[in-house]
Amino acid sequence: NSGSGADYSANSNSLSITGDFRNLSNASFDANNGSIAVTGNWVNASTFDPGTSSVTFSGNPSQALTGSTTFYNLSVSNSGTLTLNDDISVTNTLTLSGSRIVTGSNSVSLANTNSQPVTGYGTSAFINGNLVISYPNTAGVSRIFPVGSGSIYRPVTIYQNAASTSAVVKVAMINVPPTGTYPTTIQGLSEARHYSINLLSGTINSPVVELSFNTNGAPDENIAIAGNARIVRATSSSGPWTDEGGSGVFSPAAPAGYATSDV
Repeated sequence: NSGSGADYSANSNSLSITGDFRNLSNASFDANNGSIAVTGNWVNASTFDPGTSSVTFSGNPSQALTGSTTFYNLSVSNSGTLTLNDDISVTNTLTLSGSRIVTGSNSVSLANTNSQPVTGYGTSAFINGNLVISYPNTAGVSRIFPVGSGSIYRPVTIYQNAASTSAVVKVAMINVPPTGTYPTTIQGLSEARHYSINLLSGTINSPVVELSFNTNGAPDENIAIAGNARIVRATSSSGPWTDEGGSGVFSPAAPAGYATSDV
């Protein structure tokens, strides 16, 4: 779809593309309430209106997306990876089916505040990079951030326990050990990784953070007694770190588990 005046409307139809989706300059693509399945790469250099459509990446084993795009429903079921060369947003539901989205320096932003906006996640299906989720304003809600790096999956759950205002939170898991000083109440820092958690906008009141350890892969986080696990906090990966308290549990069984703390 390209060129001045090129205007395509999917209406309620199903469109199956064996190859690349290309929406080029000066064109307009209205997905309406249709469904689009793509086995190749996605190139969006013009106007893409998602409507209430569903887009599925179903190629194997890897696909790439170029051009910032907003989707309504997005599914990745290529049993491999979708690599982002630009940011994407999903306004309703993101479904991961045995696939990972590799963001690099870009982000996946999920805007649905009515319910958990991403489904299908697990040890082989997660966001490898930056995940941004918008929260509702109500108290007593939580969101799972299914993040990881490479083949390592370490989900984060953030609870919002008091009424807040339009909180937007960005999370990434980084497979680099933290460094720097820490208080005497802490025995040591993780030998394997740390997390980047940032409030991008709004306010989040009475938050509680749950960080996972040894979820999959080799048990490279040396936690002998889960109840002694603590969460520490810093403004950079080189510290200095402060003790945020909390404790951990093995779940569903050692050595996997999580630590939880007010922050």
